[in-house]
Amino acid sequence: METLPKPPRVSVDLSPQLSARLEQIASKHHLGKMDIMRRAFAFFDVAAQATERGERFGIFDKDGKLVREVVGLL
Repeated sequence: METLPKPPRVSVDLSPQLSARLEQIASKHHLGKMDIMRRAFAFFDVAAQATERGERFGIFDKDGKLVREVVGLL
């Protein structure tokens, strides 16, 4: 049986405010803090790729109207 390599570990120092917010989000959505961090990374990656392609990244309401454009990530 082949052993899989261990994934790299990362240590992050968070401000007390950011740590508290991470706890709130994780608790509200019944997810672990690492799940939130992984999803945040995926969100950033999608936004970064869109920006690199010259596209805009935004939040739309149920009618398809742009409510907020996400800018300043890169």
